[in-house]
Amino acid sequence: MIKAQIPIGNIVEDFKVGNTHIMICDDDCRDKGPEDKAKAIKRMEIIAANAIAAGKYKPKKAEADGA
Repeated sequence: MIKAQIPIGNIVEDFKVGNTHIMICDDDCRDKGPEDKAKAIKRMEIIAANAIAAGKYKPKKAEADGA
């Protein structure tokens, strides 16, 4: 088993998907101001729009129960 040696910060979520252990940290955004957060959100919007335009995003079909 290969285990990445990544420094662990402030873990806000910890879960497993199959054999993959996922830890989500908020170190990058925890101490940022509203202006920095707005810039990050704008960057994510651009990345998502580019993925959709390139046809790389395939939305999941809605389930019958509306979930």
